[in-house]
Amino acid sequence: MLYKKYDFYEKYGDFDKYEKRPVFIYLFCHDDLDEGYRRIIYRDYLRDLMFELEPLFQREIIVELHYAIPGLTDFSYKTELGGERRSLDEFASCGATFAQENDLSYRHNYRYGLITRDGISSSVHGMAQVGGNFFLASVQGYQHIAHELGHTFNASHEYAEVTFGIPPKQTYMHKENNPLYLKDYRFSAVNRSRMVDFLASVE
Repeated sequence: MLYKKYDFYEKYGDFDKYEKRPVFIYLFCHDDLDEGYRRIIYRDYLRDLMFELEPLFQREIIVELHYAIPGLTDFSYKTELGGERRSLDEFASCGATFAQENDLSYRHNYRYGLITRDGISSSVHGMAQVGGNFFLASVQGYQHIAHELGHTFNASHEYAEVTFGIPPKQTYMHKENNPLYLKDYRFSAVNRSRMVDFLASVE
């Protein structure tokens, strides 16, 4: 669908009805995502993440998927190994322009992500501004969107957890995707605390 400029009051009503301001997550689905991915992206990549975030943040989480937005969904994200930060910075610049043109914000409770079919480089499937507003994430792994979004709320690789069992499971923020481990669709207790504290500190 083509993007139309937001009228937030018309779309969501008066923000005074919320005890805490909502978190807005705008996900721009790259043009290289075919219809098969588009049909399952919420069910397979976002639903468990929303179950995790809403009780954690104790506020409304509003996720919007957008398609066919020139300058964003056709963004040239692929780069050589080592160039991933530059790709993220360029997307952030495009996203900031888009936000300004549409009277959106890039304050603490707004996030903008580009969801891509492939990795940014041969071995990097996502990149995020730690404590910032923008991120890139590939669908080549169910945890990538949650992982990169977690970074924007100050979650860290250092505090990821592995629960050992048969088979073991790893939480969202684990740095390496071990194919022998199941995915544990949650943040560790420490990362949950870091994310909540971060959001509260910039409220």
